Amino acid sequence: MFALTDKVVEHRAIVSQNTVLVSSGDYVEFVMSQCNMKYGILLATFKLRNGSAHCLVQGFHELTLSDGQSVVNEHDYPLFDLSTTIFCTTGNNIQRPVSFVHECSAACLFKETGTSIRNVEREIVQEDTLIFEHDWNNTMYCYNVYCTL
Repeated sequence: MFALTDKVVEHRAIVSQNTVLVSSGDYVEFVMSQCNMKYGILLATFKLRNGSAHCLVQGFHELTLSDGQSVVNEHDYPLFDLSTTIFCTTGNNIQRPVSFVHECSAACLFKETGTSIRNVEREIVQEDTLIFEHDWNNTMYCYNVYCTL
C-alpha cells in the first residue's frame, strides 16, 4: 500500500473550461456522466504526480415538484439543497463558476456583537455593532440565474 500524500500535490485553484480561475469554496457548474447533479461547491483541487488535475465537489440537488418543474423562491430563482454527496472528478469536468446564495430562513438574522457610546459634537451617541449570522443547518441555496461570472 502507498501513502496517498506522496502521490498528491494540493492546489488552491483550477482553471475551468471557460478559462476562469476557480478557487476552493467557489460555486461551480460541473459535468459528470454518472451524476444527476450539475452544480456544487469546489471543496479541493489537487494534481496527481502524473500531472492529471482532480477536484472534490460537493453537489447541489435541485428541488423539483412532482411534475418535474423547478421549485423557485419569490424572486423566481431555482432552489437547491446542498447534498452530503462529494464527488471526485477531473479538472476537465469543471465548466464555469456560477452564482449561488444562501436561501435564508427565519433563523438567519443580525446579532448584536457590541455597543459603544461616544461624544459627537456635544451629543452622546450610542452605536450598536451587528453581524449577520446564517443558520447553516438550513442547506437551501438559490441559483442567481441573472449573475454571470
